[in-house]
Amino acid sequence: MIVPPVLVALAIAGWLLMNAGLVSTDNATVAAARVPISSSVRARVVHILVKEDQHVHAGDVLFRLDDADFKTAVSRAEAELASARLRVAGLRATYRQSLADQGVAQTNAAYTRSEAVRQRNLFNAGVASQRDVDQAANAATVAERQLLAQAQAQATALADLGGDPDISADEHPLVQQARAALEQARNDLAHTEVVAPADGVVARVSQLQVGSYVQPAQTVFWLISGRPWMDAAFKENQLGLLRPGQTADIQIDAYPHRSFRGHVESLSPGTGSSFAVLPAENATGNWVRVVQRLNVRIAFDEAPADVALAVGLSGKVKVDTRAHPPAKSGDGV
Repeated sequence: MIVPPVLVALAIAGWLLMNAGLVSTDNATVAAARVPISSSVRARVVHILVKEDQHVHAGDVLFRLDDADFKTAVSRAEAELASARLRVAGLRATYRQSLADQGVAQTNAAYTRSEAVRQRNLFNAGVASQRDVDQAANAATVAERQLLAQAQAQATALADLGGDPDISADEHPLVQQARAALEQARNDLAHTEVVAPADGVVARVSQLQVGSYVQPAQTVFWLISGRPWMDAAFKENQLGLLRPGQTADIQIDAYPHRSFRGHVESLSPGTGSSFAVLPAENATGNWVRVVQRLNVRIAFDEAPADVALAVGLSGKVKVDTRAHPPAKSGDGV
């Protein structure tokens, strides 16, 4: 049967009309937030409580570290805090004693000054000897020096109390420093239990083994968390039509008979090569122009509950640009 040219033309026109305003790419993959799981302290792994691909909730214990040294550190810090409080009590006692000693020194200085004047008057009257005058004057000088020394001791004792003789033990810097050390020791002890920061699925758990030592900030496995999305790489000549909010049709290669609804969430501010540590240098004589691609994030309108969208699965994305046409020249972006 020969199809008339008119019908062929109508079929082509209908196909073009149906696909007008649609941009698509088969360079799309499933993505999700990957949270690195690590420890805040250095210690040996003693217990792993999760298995590969296990679903966990925020706060669930993932693995435990040897806490013996950390418990000892807490006990030591508690003893240091108690010792600091005793030291503050001793500083208060020292200050009170310095006040009493200064009062005695003031009384002694006043007496020796008076005695020196009296001996000088007796000498002038011919009753006392020069030796008596010299001894009295020397005693007055010694008493004055003792008074100055006691004043300095009182100032030192007051400075040790932070300038406030009525300061409470908990407000003293020695106690605050010891309390901070205790808090740090308790935090380190608490960090020997590594918990899930969010709901998700753990991956690469097998690379962590009981008995191995972990370092602070060392990634030991991963937590795939949150709703997945599609990273779709569109050609640069398609980007002028794309806007956030446009509807999208998503197909996953692993589920060829399923279609998912989504929308454009955001467009990357640069191509993948522009974020490389060493960007490509195109200022050469043999440069060949290559069509660039830009990542566009496509969000699922509803998280598929009956299928497992594993990170990295390939797919296709088709975006309907007719709902949100591109801005005209002179319009704000």
